[in-house]
Amino acid sequence: MAGWASITRWTKDFTFSAAYSYTDAKIKDNLYHEQDYHQQLSGTALTWQPNNWYIVGTASYYKDYVPSTRQRTLSHFFAGDGYGLEGFVGYTFNIDKPFLKSVQPYVAADSLRLKGDEAYHANHVYLGAGTTIGYGLSVYVERTLANSSDNEPDSTWITVFYDF
Repeated sequence: MAGWASITRWTKDFTFSAAYSYTDAKIKDNLYHEQDYHQQLSGTALTWQPNNWYIVGTASYYKDYVPSTRQRTLSHFFAGDGYGLEGFVGYTFNIDKPFLKSVQPYVAADSLRLKGDEAYHANHVYLGAGTTIGYGLSVYVERTLANSSDNEPDSTWITVFYDF
């Protein structure tokens, strides 16, 4: 496994990030047959944080990294090539009360496309809000609207974090 990452702060509010990873993977079946894969993952992100805003866009490319959406065999365990795009916009309202430190409503979207004969795509829109309650506790509520070639249903999530 090899890789690199770079984070460059262009201004106080604007950051560019990039990463690359290369892994030699070996997949084995129940009969001890094996197949070698040379996995690659590369991605970039632009992050802009003016005042209470948090705005980020990412782009990623995958080679033999995402598992196949079809029946997996040794010779076709991974989907081949694919790419993904993501965006996020959130604004933090600082409340600074004893049991409510901040609230961050946000909207985000992502898209994943697998190339070749997979013909798989997934698009999501996320509508949510995160709250920092204080004392290390945060709660996020998110509605996910999905549009994918495998008919993924829409979903709602409630996530609780505790910062030790």
